[in-house]
Amino acid sequence: STAMAFQTSPPGAPWVDPHRTYSAYGAATRVTGPIVSPGTYTVELKAGGQTLTQPLQVLADPHSPGTEQSMTAQVQFILHVRDEVSQIAGMINHLERTRLQLQNLETLLAAQDSHDDAVMQATKQLAQKAVVVETQLINIQNTGRGEDAFRGPIQLYGRLGWLVTNMDGRPGGGTSGGDMAPTDQDLAAFKELTADLVPIQAQFKRLVDADTPAFNTLLKQNHLSAAIEP
Repeated sequence: STAMAFQTSPPGAPWVDPHRTYSAYGAATRVTGPIVSPGTYTVELKAGGQTLTQPLQVLADPHSPGTEQSMTAQVQFILHVRDEVSQIAGMINHLERTRLQLQNLETLLAAQDSHDDAVMQATKQLAQKAVVVETQLINIQNTGRGEDAFRGPIQLYGRLGWLVTNMDGRPGGGTSGGDMAPTDQDLAAFKELTADLVPIQAQFKRLVDADTPAFNTLLKQNHLSAAIEP
């Protein structure tokens, strides 16, 4: 799955490490995929120019309350959530790169006596548009401290992580899982969160496909060689 990575400090807090770790108390900060359900698998090892394979039989825990059907349903659900979280992480990373480039450009323009005020204003406006989109996906005020999980709203990235926290029984995950299928409430919440993402995706697409190219055109018209890259 795609890992989310901050590259800019929280607005108004330039002293915070731009590359801080996102703190989300109790929620999975990266949904990497579930423990596989019982069955026959093939393990592949590549080393020294050779590829070696070996069959592997995964057995169910005899003490588990789950069934083959519930385990399969759980795996499918976690994979669906993982794909959604991965997509959101990719959007966040794009927005972080855009905001970082805009910050650097703003610093450069401020250092030039002959900079165009219209370009500076456009730089700030595009940065604000990126912030508006990103704050719907994740709390960009998060400084990486555990307490920050309670100081701001948990946005879409964190909410989806919460959906699998209690059913993902990987070692070190903080829960034993249970091999149970997602509940009707889990499925309903996932459906609602997926729907919440749709308008944000539209805003993100407009920023990437329209606002950013228009901004780059403005830079070119003002004889600036800089450009905001994906």
